[in-house]
Amino acid sequence: MKSLLSACSTAAVLLSSLGLSHAQSTPRFEVVSIKPSAPDAPAMFSPLPGGKLSARNQSVVNLAKWAFQVDVIENSVTPAWLWRDGWDIEAVPASPISRDEVPLAVRAVLIERFKLATHVEKREISGYALRMSSGGVKLKVAPPRGEGERWGFVNTNEKTTARDVAISDLLRLLSGPAGKQIVDETGLDKRYDFVLQWDHRPLDKATADSDPSNPIAGVSIFSALETQLGLKLESAKFPKDVLVIDHIERPSPN
Repeated sequence: MKSLLSACSTAAVLLSSLGLSHAQSTPRFEVVSIKPSAPDAPAMFSPLPGGKLSARNQSVVNLAKWAFQVDVIENSVTPAWLWRDGWDIEAVPASPISRDEVPLAVRAVLIERFKLATHVEKREISGYALRMSSGGVKLKVAPPRGEGERWGFVNTNEKTTARDVAISDLLRLLSGPAGKQIVDETGLDKRYDFVLQWDHRPLDKATADSDPSNPIAGVSIFSALETQLGLKLESAKFPKDVLVIDHIERPSPN
């Protein structure tokens, strides 16, 4: 009996540390398929109507950022595959769940299939502030979507197509290529459609190997953001919640 109570107490503490109460943990997927991505496969993250999820070539770090709605992740156990390896995930809930509940369902997948354990720390960090450029914002407000339409990001080569995404989603997209964490100072609170194109190679290599026939060659994420979306990244310091990964395991593919 004591061991049962201890196990229940440990589980409750784990859920609490992840920000998941019993009520919050209710949204979950009934059927989940997880497989390693093919090398160099295009990345895609697309929640579907009813709470279904279709993801391609997504790292655990990307999944955790979205599931926990954080932009900063540190890893106390340091397996390189957290950032390097991509996963294909198809997930279907037992009954329809809302868009806001899908991150909670993804959390449950990370906890159950990847054996994820985390804690959150507040820190002041050096990064970038996302601000509107002097020329004005060039984002298009997303129209209402039909019941069967996808939303999210699709990445192909050097082109990212966004459908019906919030600025918070854009911050998580930008933090990788920008190399630092980002805080939103735009005041933009709607959902948007846009296309963003930049040279994904390291800046020194992109500049050295610029191809005059390719209009994207040598274009950094900073210049692309300002010329294509009317937004800019400027150096800043700010407090940020940091999600620290204490334990993680590779899932068994199915």
